[in-house]
Amino acid sequence: QVSRAPPCRPHKFVLTRARALAVPGSQGLPGPAAMAAISAPLLQDDGLQAPAESPSLGVLSEGYAPDGRAGLGDQRVSLVPEAAAQLIKDGYGVAVERGAGAYSGFADK
Repeated sequence: QVSRAPPCRPHKFVLTRARALAVPGSQGLPGPAAMAAISAPLLQDDGLQAPAESPSLGVLSEGYAPDGRAGLGDQRVSLVPEAAAQLIKDGYGVAVERGAGAYSGFADK
């Protein structure tokens, strides 16, 4: 006999295009099929607890340049300031390396 762990329920409702595309018939849009497949209300006895410490993440500066010259190559930043502010508001710790958004046009604040 195979025992299975109970299904995990998300702590918060998060809908991304990738998750919506994984739902048959959703065409990547947050319609009823996608909503039903990825959202489930938390039960009072789920046993979810806040972690002892706030989770933290770091944003590193990009150093990739295909020919070794600064300013060429990947110019994206992994987290924009607005998203960092929302994560902090949600209780996460965010550490940003100096100059992480320089090539993307985001100045250190």
